[in-house]
Amino acid sequence: MSWLLGLAGVLSLAASYASDVPRAVSQPNSAVQSVPARPVGGIQLDLEPRRGQVYVDGRYMGVVGDFSGYYKHLELPAGRHLLEVFAPGYLPFELRVIIVPGRTLTYRMSLQEISSVWWW
Repeated sequence: MSWLLGLAGVLSLAASYASDVPRAVSQPNSAVQSVPARPVGGIQLDLEPRRGQVYVDGRYMGVVGDFSGYYKHLELPAGRHLLEVFAPGYLPFELRVIIVPGRTLTYRMSLQEISSVWWW
């Protein structure tokens, strides 16, 4: 019987300890939840042909026409990126860009047609 009383004392001690533990330990870390998202910027593409396929860092993003115009741009995380444009009948185009947070870069040009390239 004395062992039962001893066990009851241990259990009551454990219960009182559990009530003293701060509740923040069992809740998700609020610091992790408040980390802001990576800042973004954009690039507007004024390229011909508009049907060119746009890849950023090896990932397909859409066609040039999707990112051309005053209110249309490609939103990207701030930092360095490799932008590539491929269109049938044109040489591939590659551009290394640095996206600045809160800014939109505009790039204007025409891709070079394959038939206009001199082959030796």
